[in-house]
Amino acid sequence: MSPGNDLLPHNITLSSQTATIMYSPYRDGDCQTGWNVSYTYGVQDHGYGIPQGIGTDYHRTYHGGASLQFNWTGTAVYLYGNASMNTYSIVVDGTNEVVTFDVPQGGLLGKKEGLDYGDHTAKLTVHGNGTKEVAFQYAQVTVGLGYGSKIQNTTINAVDEKSSNNLTVADFFHYKGPVDGWSVEDLAKGNSSPVDNFPKIFRPNGSITNLPHQMITSDGGDVVSFKITNASAFIVWGTVNQNHGSKSVKFTGPNVTKWTILEDSSSALDFWQILYWESGLDRNETYTVSVMNRNNSKLAFSAVKIIDGGARISTISGLSTGLKAGVIAAIDIGSMGFLALLAIIGLVYWRRHTKANRPPLLHRLRISISDLGPIEFAPVTSIHSNTSSNRSSRASRVSDKRYSTDSG
Repeated sequence: MSPGNDLLPHNITLSSQTATIMYSPYRDGDCQTGWNVSYTYGVQDHGYGIPQGIGTDYHRTYHGGASLQFNWTGTAVYLYGNASMNTYSIVVDGTNEVVTFDVPQGGLLGKKEGLDYGDHTAKLTVHGNGTKEVAFQYAQVTVGLGYGSKIQNTTINAVDEKSSNNLTVADFFHYKGPVDGWSVEDLAKGNSSPVDNFPKIFRPNGSITNLPHQMITSDGGDVVSFKITNASAFIVWGTVNQNHGSKSVKFTGPNVTKWTILEDSSSALDFWQILYWESGLDRNETYTVSVMNRNNSKLAFSAVKIIDGGARISTISGLSTGLKAGVIAAIDIGSMGFLALLAIIGLVYWRRHTKANRPPLLHRLRISISDLGPIEFAPVTSIHSNTSSNRSSRASRVSDKRYSTDSG
């Protein structure tokens, strides 16, 4: 993928329900023996037949030895939640950062900055005897995204919604599986409330947000795939729910093939969570993403967000294309030689032109030297670059200064 030279920092927010975060010993269950998912305003059945999370999600546990782990490509990571003193530790790439203070809800559990640009792993481990709660709410990861151009976001919905009665499958995605496998989810079927058939987010203040329709399957082995190009990063949005299970993702591109396990099971229904994401892409290359349902549980997704940080900006004055001192000197010398050559050609032409138009010898003898006037040649002036030839190269990592944030 992209080497990361000169990339600008950009923050991406990963909620606790992000399917690429791995929880141990389990993702959602009894908080005394593992992790449990909760929402700041609880859960409520809004007609889908399953309790739906209201507010902000977080995972909590009292279990000593419980852990969570995730990977990213970038230079920094920040974890947020709440915990008591000496109840957890954070390890980033094998380096311990022991946190020994109380953290209120939504506070900073720990951070690691100034990492070399590349692939990293963060792991939070719970310590204690089961009497104090540790909760993880979300993480922000600093990735490299673009070179200064305006970031372009493009969202491709799984279903083209031309009208309420004209729903078609977007041709950006390709599906593999039984004929009766993949379909546009009919939320109104068998449910009492969502008569308009839209997935919804119910806000704590009572407002309701309609979400795009989603594609769904319950057949093991079903696959959805798509290609990514002209992109620095992408995010796959979908649903977490009780009847969901493990998925596998195959991500391929130039010099990269990797497999990732997704866990999208949740005791609370949530239609808008990150199922999969990648950053650090080379926008000039093409990548293929294939998501496979590993068993007969549900797999539902609604959109892919493509983030394009833009191409490297090249300017003559700044020589941002990376010209080295030797090349700059060669340009100066070459320019001087070219101008000198032009002067010689001009002199030869002038002499030949003068000779061709000379009067006869007898007439020339009558011409006084003073009649010719002074003969002057313009001096050849060398051209020098206004950029120092010893300009230092940029570091091969993204600054960990936190600029923009992408939470979806």
